[in-house]
Amino acid sequence: MRKAALACALLVSLCGSALSAPPSEKEYLARIGALAEKGEADGLRALAAEFYRAHPKSDAVADVRLFAADVEEVPDEAIRQYRVLLDKYRYFKKRDYAALRICETLYLCARWEELAAESAKSEAAFLKSMYLSRYTLYRAKALVHLGRYDEARAVCRRATETNRTYSELADALLLLAYVERKSTGYSRAYLYSLRELITGFPDAPAAPAALYLLGRFYENRADYGRAYSAYADLMKRYPRAVESGLAVGRMQEVKAHTPSPLPYLPEEAVIRGAEALDIRPEMETGQIDDDTDIVYAIALGPFHSGAEAERIRKIISGEFTPIQAVSVAGRHMIYVGRARDTDSAISLKIRLAEEFAMNGNIVRIRKDENRRYIYGD
Repeated sequence: MRKAALACALLVSLCGSALSAPPSEKEYLARIGALAEKGEADGLRALAAEFYRAHPKSDAVADVRLFAADVEEVPDEAIRQYRVLLDKYRYFKKRDYAALRICETLYLCARWEELAAESAKSEAAFLKSMYLSRYTLYRAKALVHLGRYDEARAVCRRATETNRTYSELADALLLLAYVERKSTGYSRAYLYSLRELITGFPDAPAAPAALYLLGRFYENRADYGRAYSAYADLMKRYPRAVESGLAVGRMQEVKAHTPSPLPYLPEEAVIRGAEALDIRPEMETGQIDDDTDIVYAIALGPFHSGAEAERIRKIISGEFTPIQAVSVAGRHMIYVGRARDTDSAISLKIRLAEEFAMNGNIVRIRKDENRRYIYGD
């Protein structure tokens, strides 16, 4: 009887060992994919480590590495893992996706220099990728944040010429409008971009922003009827958009002028009447005595004449330094102070407002070879 019991126990033990055999490659991949869909990073990492040990020569190792990188929560570690796929798995079909994920991570971390370089490299490496237009957009965004507007404009225009994806083309047009606004003010190019977005891409995520910016354009021109109509249509058509919330605040200002609703789409006469306003005056390096690549100042103006600008400069000259008067395209501006960061610039702006009742705008001054460029806010 005892022998029979022992034999039975041995049989059960052997069966248990068979049942606890390691999962097959297919089973591993199914379980790893399920964890990836749920975003369970810890479980996926542990199972991926098991898979590497059990199937080190599997053709699916790169796919598992991609799953692991996608759920990685530490940006630098995620970038490192994607970089392994780019550098070590030259024949992996999803390398272009890994490159895109690096760009996305750098964008979310606001690492603009790295993003500009990485997106340019991805564009060159994956010319036939379905993500090519997205590399281009990330490069344009990085250039905008770096204040390299001329380069950003060229990249945006290339994106609009080659991109055929509805929402991405709309994003490129909105970014181009932003570049034009920063570079040329309320210019024809700026209005053409906004009009094309509003009329041609009403269902794109970028459409509410375009409509809001058009309202701001009319408000700046004291055309309160059209500004009112643009804001009202924005809130009606896109009630859940962030820009609709912004429009609510602007409407309070506009209503104070008792506006009468008017058609708001820019007509050719309005666009032709928009003149490019250069808000990036150039000056020789010697005119500004700072030795860093980027500093901040407070812009006062524009003034109607050089004499008026000079009068203001003399009033504040005893309290602030340096003070630079600049005349470009018929505009007379004064740039006050030099700050190494935006917090210091804000303090400078507050001082001007409190001590002299002068409300200025923070501008960025960027060094480029033997010139400096001033970018308005």
